[in-house]
Amino acid sequence: MRRVLVFIGAAVLALASHVALAQVTVRTISGNPLTINVGSDNSFQVYTSLVPGQGQFFPTGNTTVADYGVFVRRAGTLFAPAFDTRNTATSSIGTFTAWSSTSISNVSGSGTTGDPFTVTVVNNTGSAGLTTTMTVTYVNGENFFRKSIAIATSDGTPYDVFLGGDIYLASSDSGIPFTQSGAVGGQTCQPPTYSILMIPLTPADRYSARGYSTVWSEIGGGSLSNVIDTGCRDNGAALQWQNRTGATTIVAATSFGEIPPIVAPLPPASTEPIPTMSEWALILMAALIAMLGLRRVRKMGM
Repeated sequence: MRRVLVFIGAAVLALASHVALAQVTVRTISGNPLTINVGSDNSFQVYTSLVPGQGQFFPTGNTTVADYGVFVRRAGTLFAPAFDTRNTATSSIGTFTAWSSTSISNVSGSGTTGDPFTVTVVNNTGSAGLTTTMTVTYVNGENFFRKSIAIATSDGTPYDVFLGGDIYLASSDSGIPFTQSGAVGGQTCQPPTYSILMIPLTPADRYSARGYSTVWSEIGGGSLSNVIDTGCRDNGAALQWQNRTGATTIVAATSFGEIPPIVAPLPPASTEPIPTMSEWALILMAALIAMLGLRRVRKMGM
């Protein structure tokens, strides 16, 4: 039903959306296994060769950018990707101001560890006095990409940074909210297990992995709930870095498929052996049993 409503809305606004989409420039990092579309409004769409032809953020049919990106809340105003210019399902986020794009670079680099594919996006908030410089990097062969978000402000007004999205697990709009070692996202409801994770390489202060509309409303309200829902649902996820001031750099990654090695593994299950009685304890117990038995024999003899 959600997809039907979204696409009906897109059809009604088709002409306006077509004109507005030209305002969002997209650079495509064509790697393997990931293809990453980076929008000039701090948004993304991602494809993986594990699930050919399926965008990994809703709407999966958005072949440019989708409902995943970077947000900053400052002095009561939420700055967000230009969701109102395209097919989207972010209405529960409420009122926001779209990023004002300054520049987006061409793709550079060769895709190696020492020279990763790179796109740099600069956005600002106009008179609000805040600028973001997001550097997106990808190393061929990895199932995750990184983003480094450098923020500069003209005064000491505190702000919160969010990374959030409406995840589309493999080829399904439903998943089980999931967390591991600070990373949040979702996993497929049925085997085989496939994960999408937002990974806070700069430790986050808050998180959420819930129904997608709940995640949007939490971002819109300015505070994530620190809740990981249970059960299979139409899910989204987000991270939050709170009360930053002045110049700050936030580093995060997003992975698709197996949980990557940059996410700390869960501690192993306890392998402590079941306690056993020592040899002396066994000897003492045997002696006690023998003594009780002897007393019983003597009593019967009486």
